[in-house]
Amino acid sequence: MKNMLCAMTNTKFKIDDHSEVVNMCEAIQGLINDGIAEGIVKGEAKGIQSEKRETALRLSKMGLSIKQIAQATELSEDDVLKLIQK
Repeated sequence: MKNMLCAMTNTKFKIDDHSEVVNMCEAIQGLINDGIAEGIVKGEAKGIQSEKRETALRLSKMGLSIKQIAQATELSEDDVLKLIQK
């Protein structure tokens, strides 16, 4: 049962092997916390990508080459080219 709860929820919720009862409120709060943490990580990643793209556009307006912009923003040259062509 305990392993099934972790498998079904895809979490690492720690269940005491000697416990006969699982506190579902704690289990649900663990799921919520995991979801919040995952959302924060994904949101930060999207924010970083957005900042890189904005920086790439500004550098392009300043006259830097595609290669220079790619190096500065850590975007691929193809991604930089697509941004500039929009």
